[in-house]
Amino acid sequence: MPLEEDPAPTPASKALKAWYATLIEAMRNGVRPDQGVFTQAMPPLAASARVHDFRAAEWKIFDTAGEIHAREQDHWSAWAFFSPEQAHCALLFAGPDAWEGGAVVWVDGESVPVPRAVDGGSRLDDWGWWLSERYFAAWLGGFHQHPHARICIDAFGLGNIRGHWVYDVQTRTAQCIVPDDAQAWEKPRAKIVGNDLVIYADLEDKRAGREARRVRL
Repeated sequence: MPLEEDPAPTPASKALKAWYATLIEAMRNGVRPDQGVFTQAMPPLAASARVHDFRAAEWKIFDTAGEIHAREQDHWSAWAFFSPEQAHCALLFAGPDAWEGGAVVWVDGESVPVPRAVDGGSRLDDWGWWLSERYFAAWLGGFHQHPHARICIDAFGLGNIRGHWVYDVQTRTAQCIVPDDAQAWEKPRAKIVGNDLVIYADLEDKRAGREARRVRL
């Protein structure tokens, strides 16, 4: 069987690689995650990149039950998540070296404000998913004063307790779903039901239909 050839570079893939190189350079030069290029919009051509462009830029593409995402392979510092119809792309970056906090976010090329700790580091995990063509979600951490918080080793110092950060691409606004003191959410799940966002404490509860929270969107 012949080996699959690498796709030819596209204008968008070249722009994506050039822009991504500026993130790595800024990180190595000590630019904080709440400053500079980490809070600026992507160049329009890079922002237009979709799955075939990411593949041409040598990102690894994953297709899990129709959910498509891509991972940068040189520094392992970024994920891109594509909406079900691939009209939208959310890109999350969290540097591997001397990086404070979690991931910074771009949606369709726009830098999106994220919840931050007092030191300016993001409180978002570097993994996310599209709940629909309109809503993108990521785990929210940093609940170190939560009654169920415990000492643990994790990639971004966000602790064991998680909530949800949900971004609306139509209104360009986000909301945070925070566990109350009795809710020891560590891997909460979410889905859209009608006009509501339903939160489950974990995957088992989601499969069983046991709701932990319901929020009007």
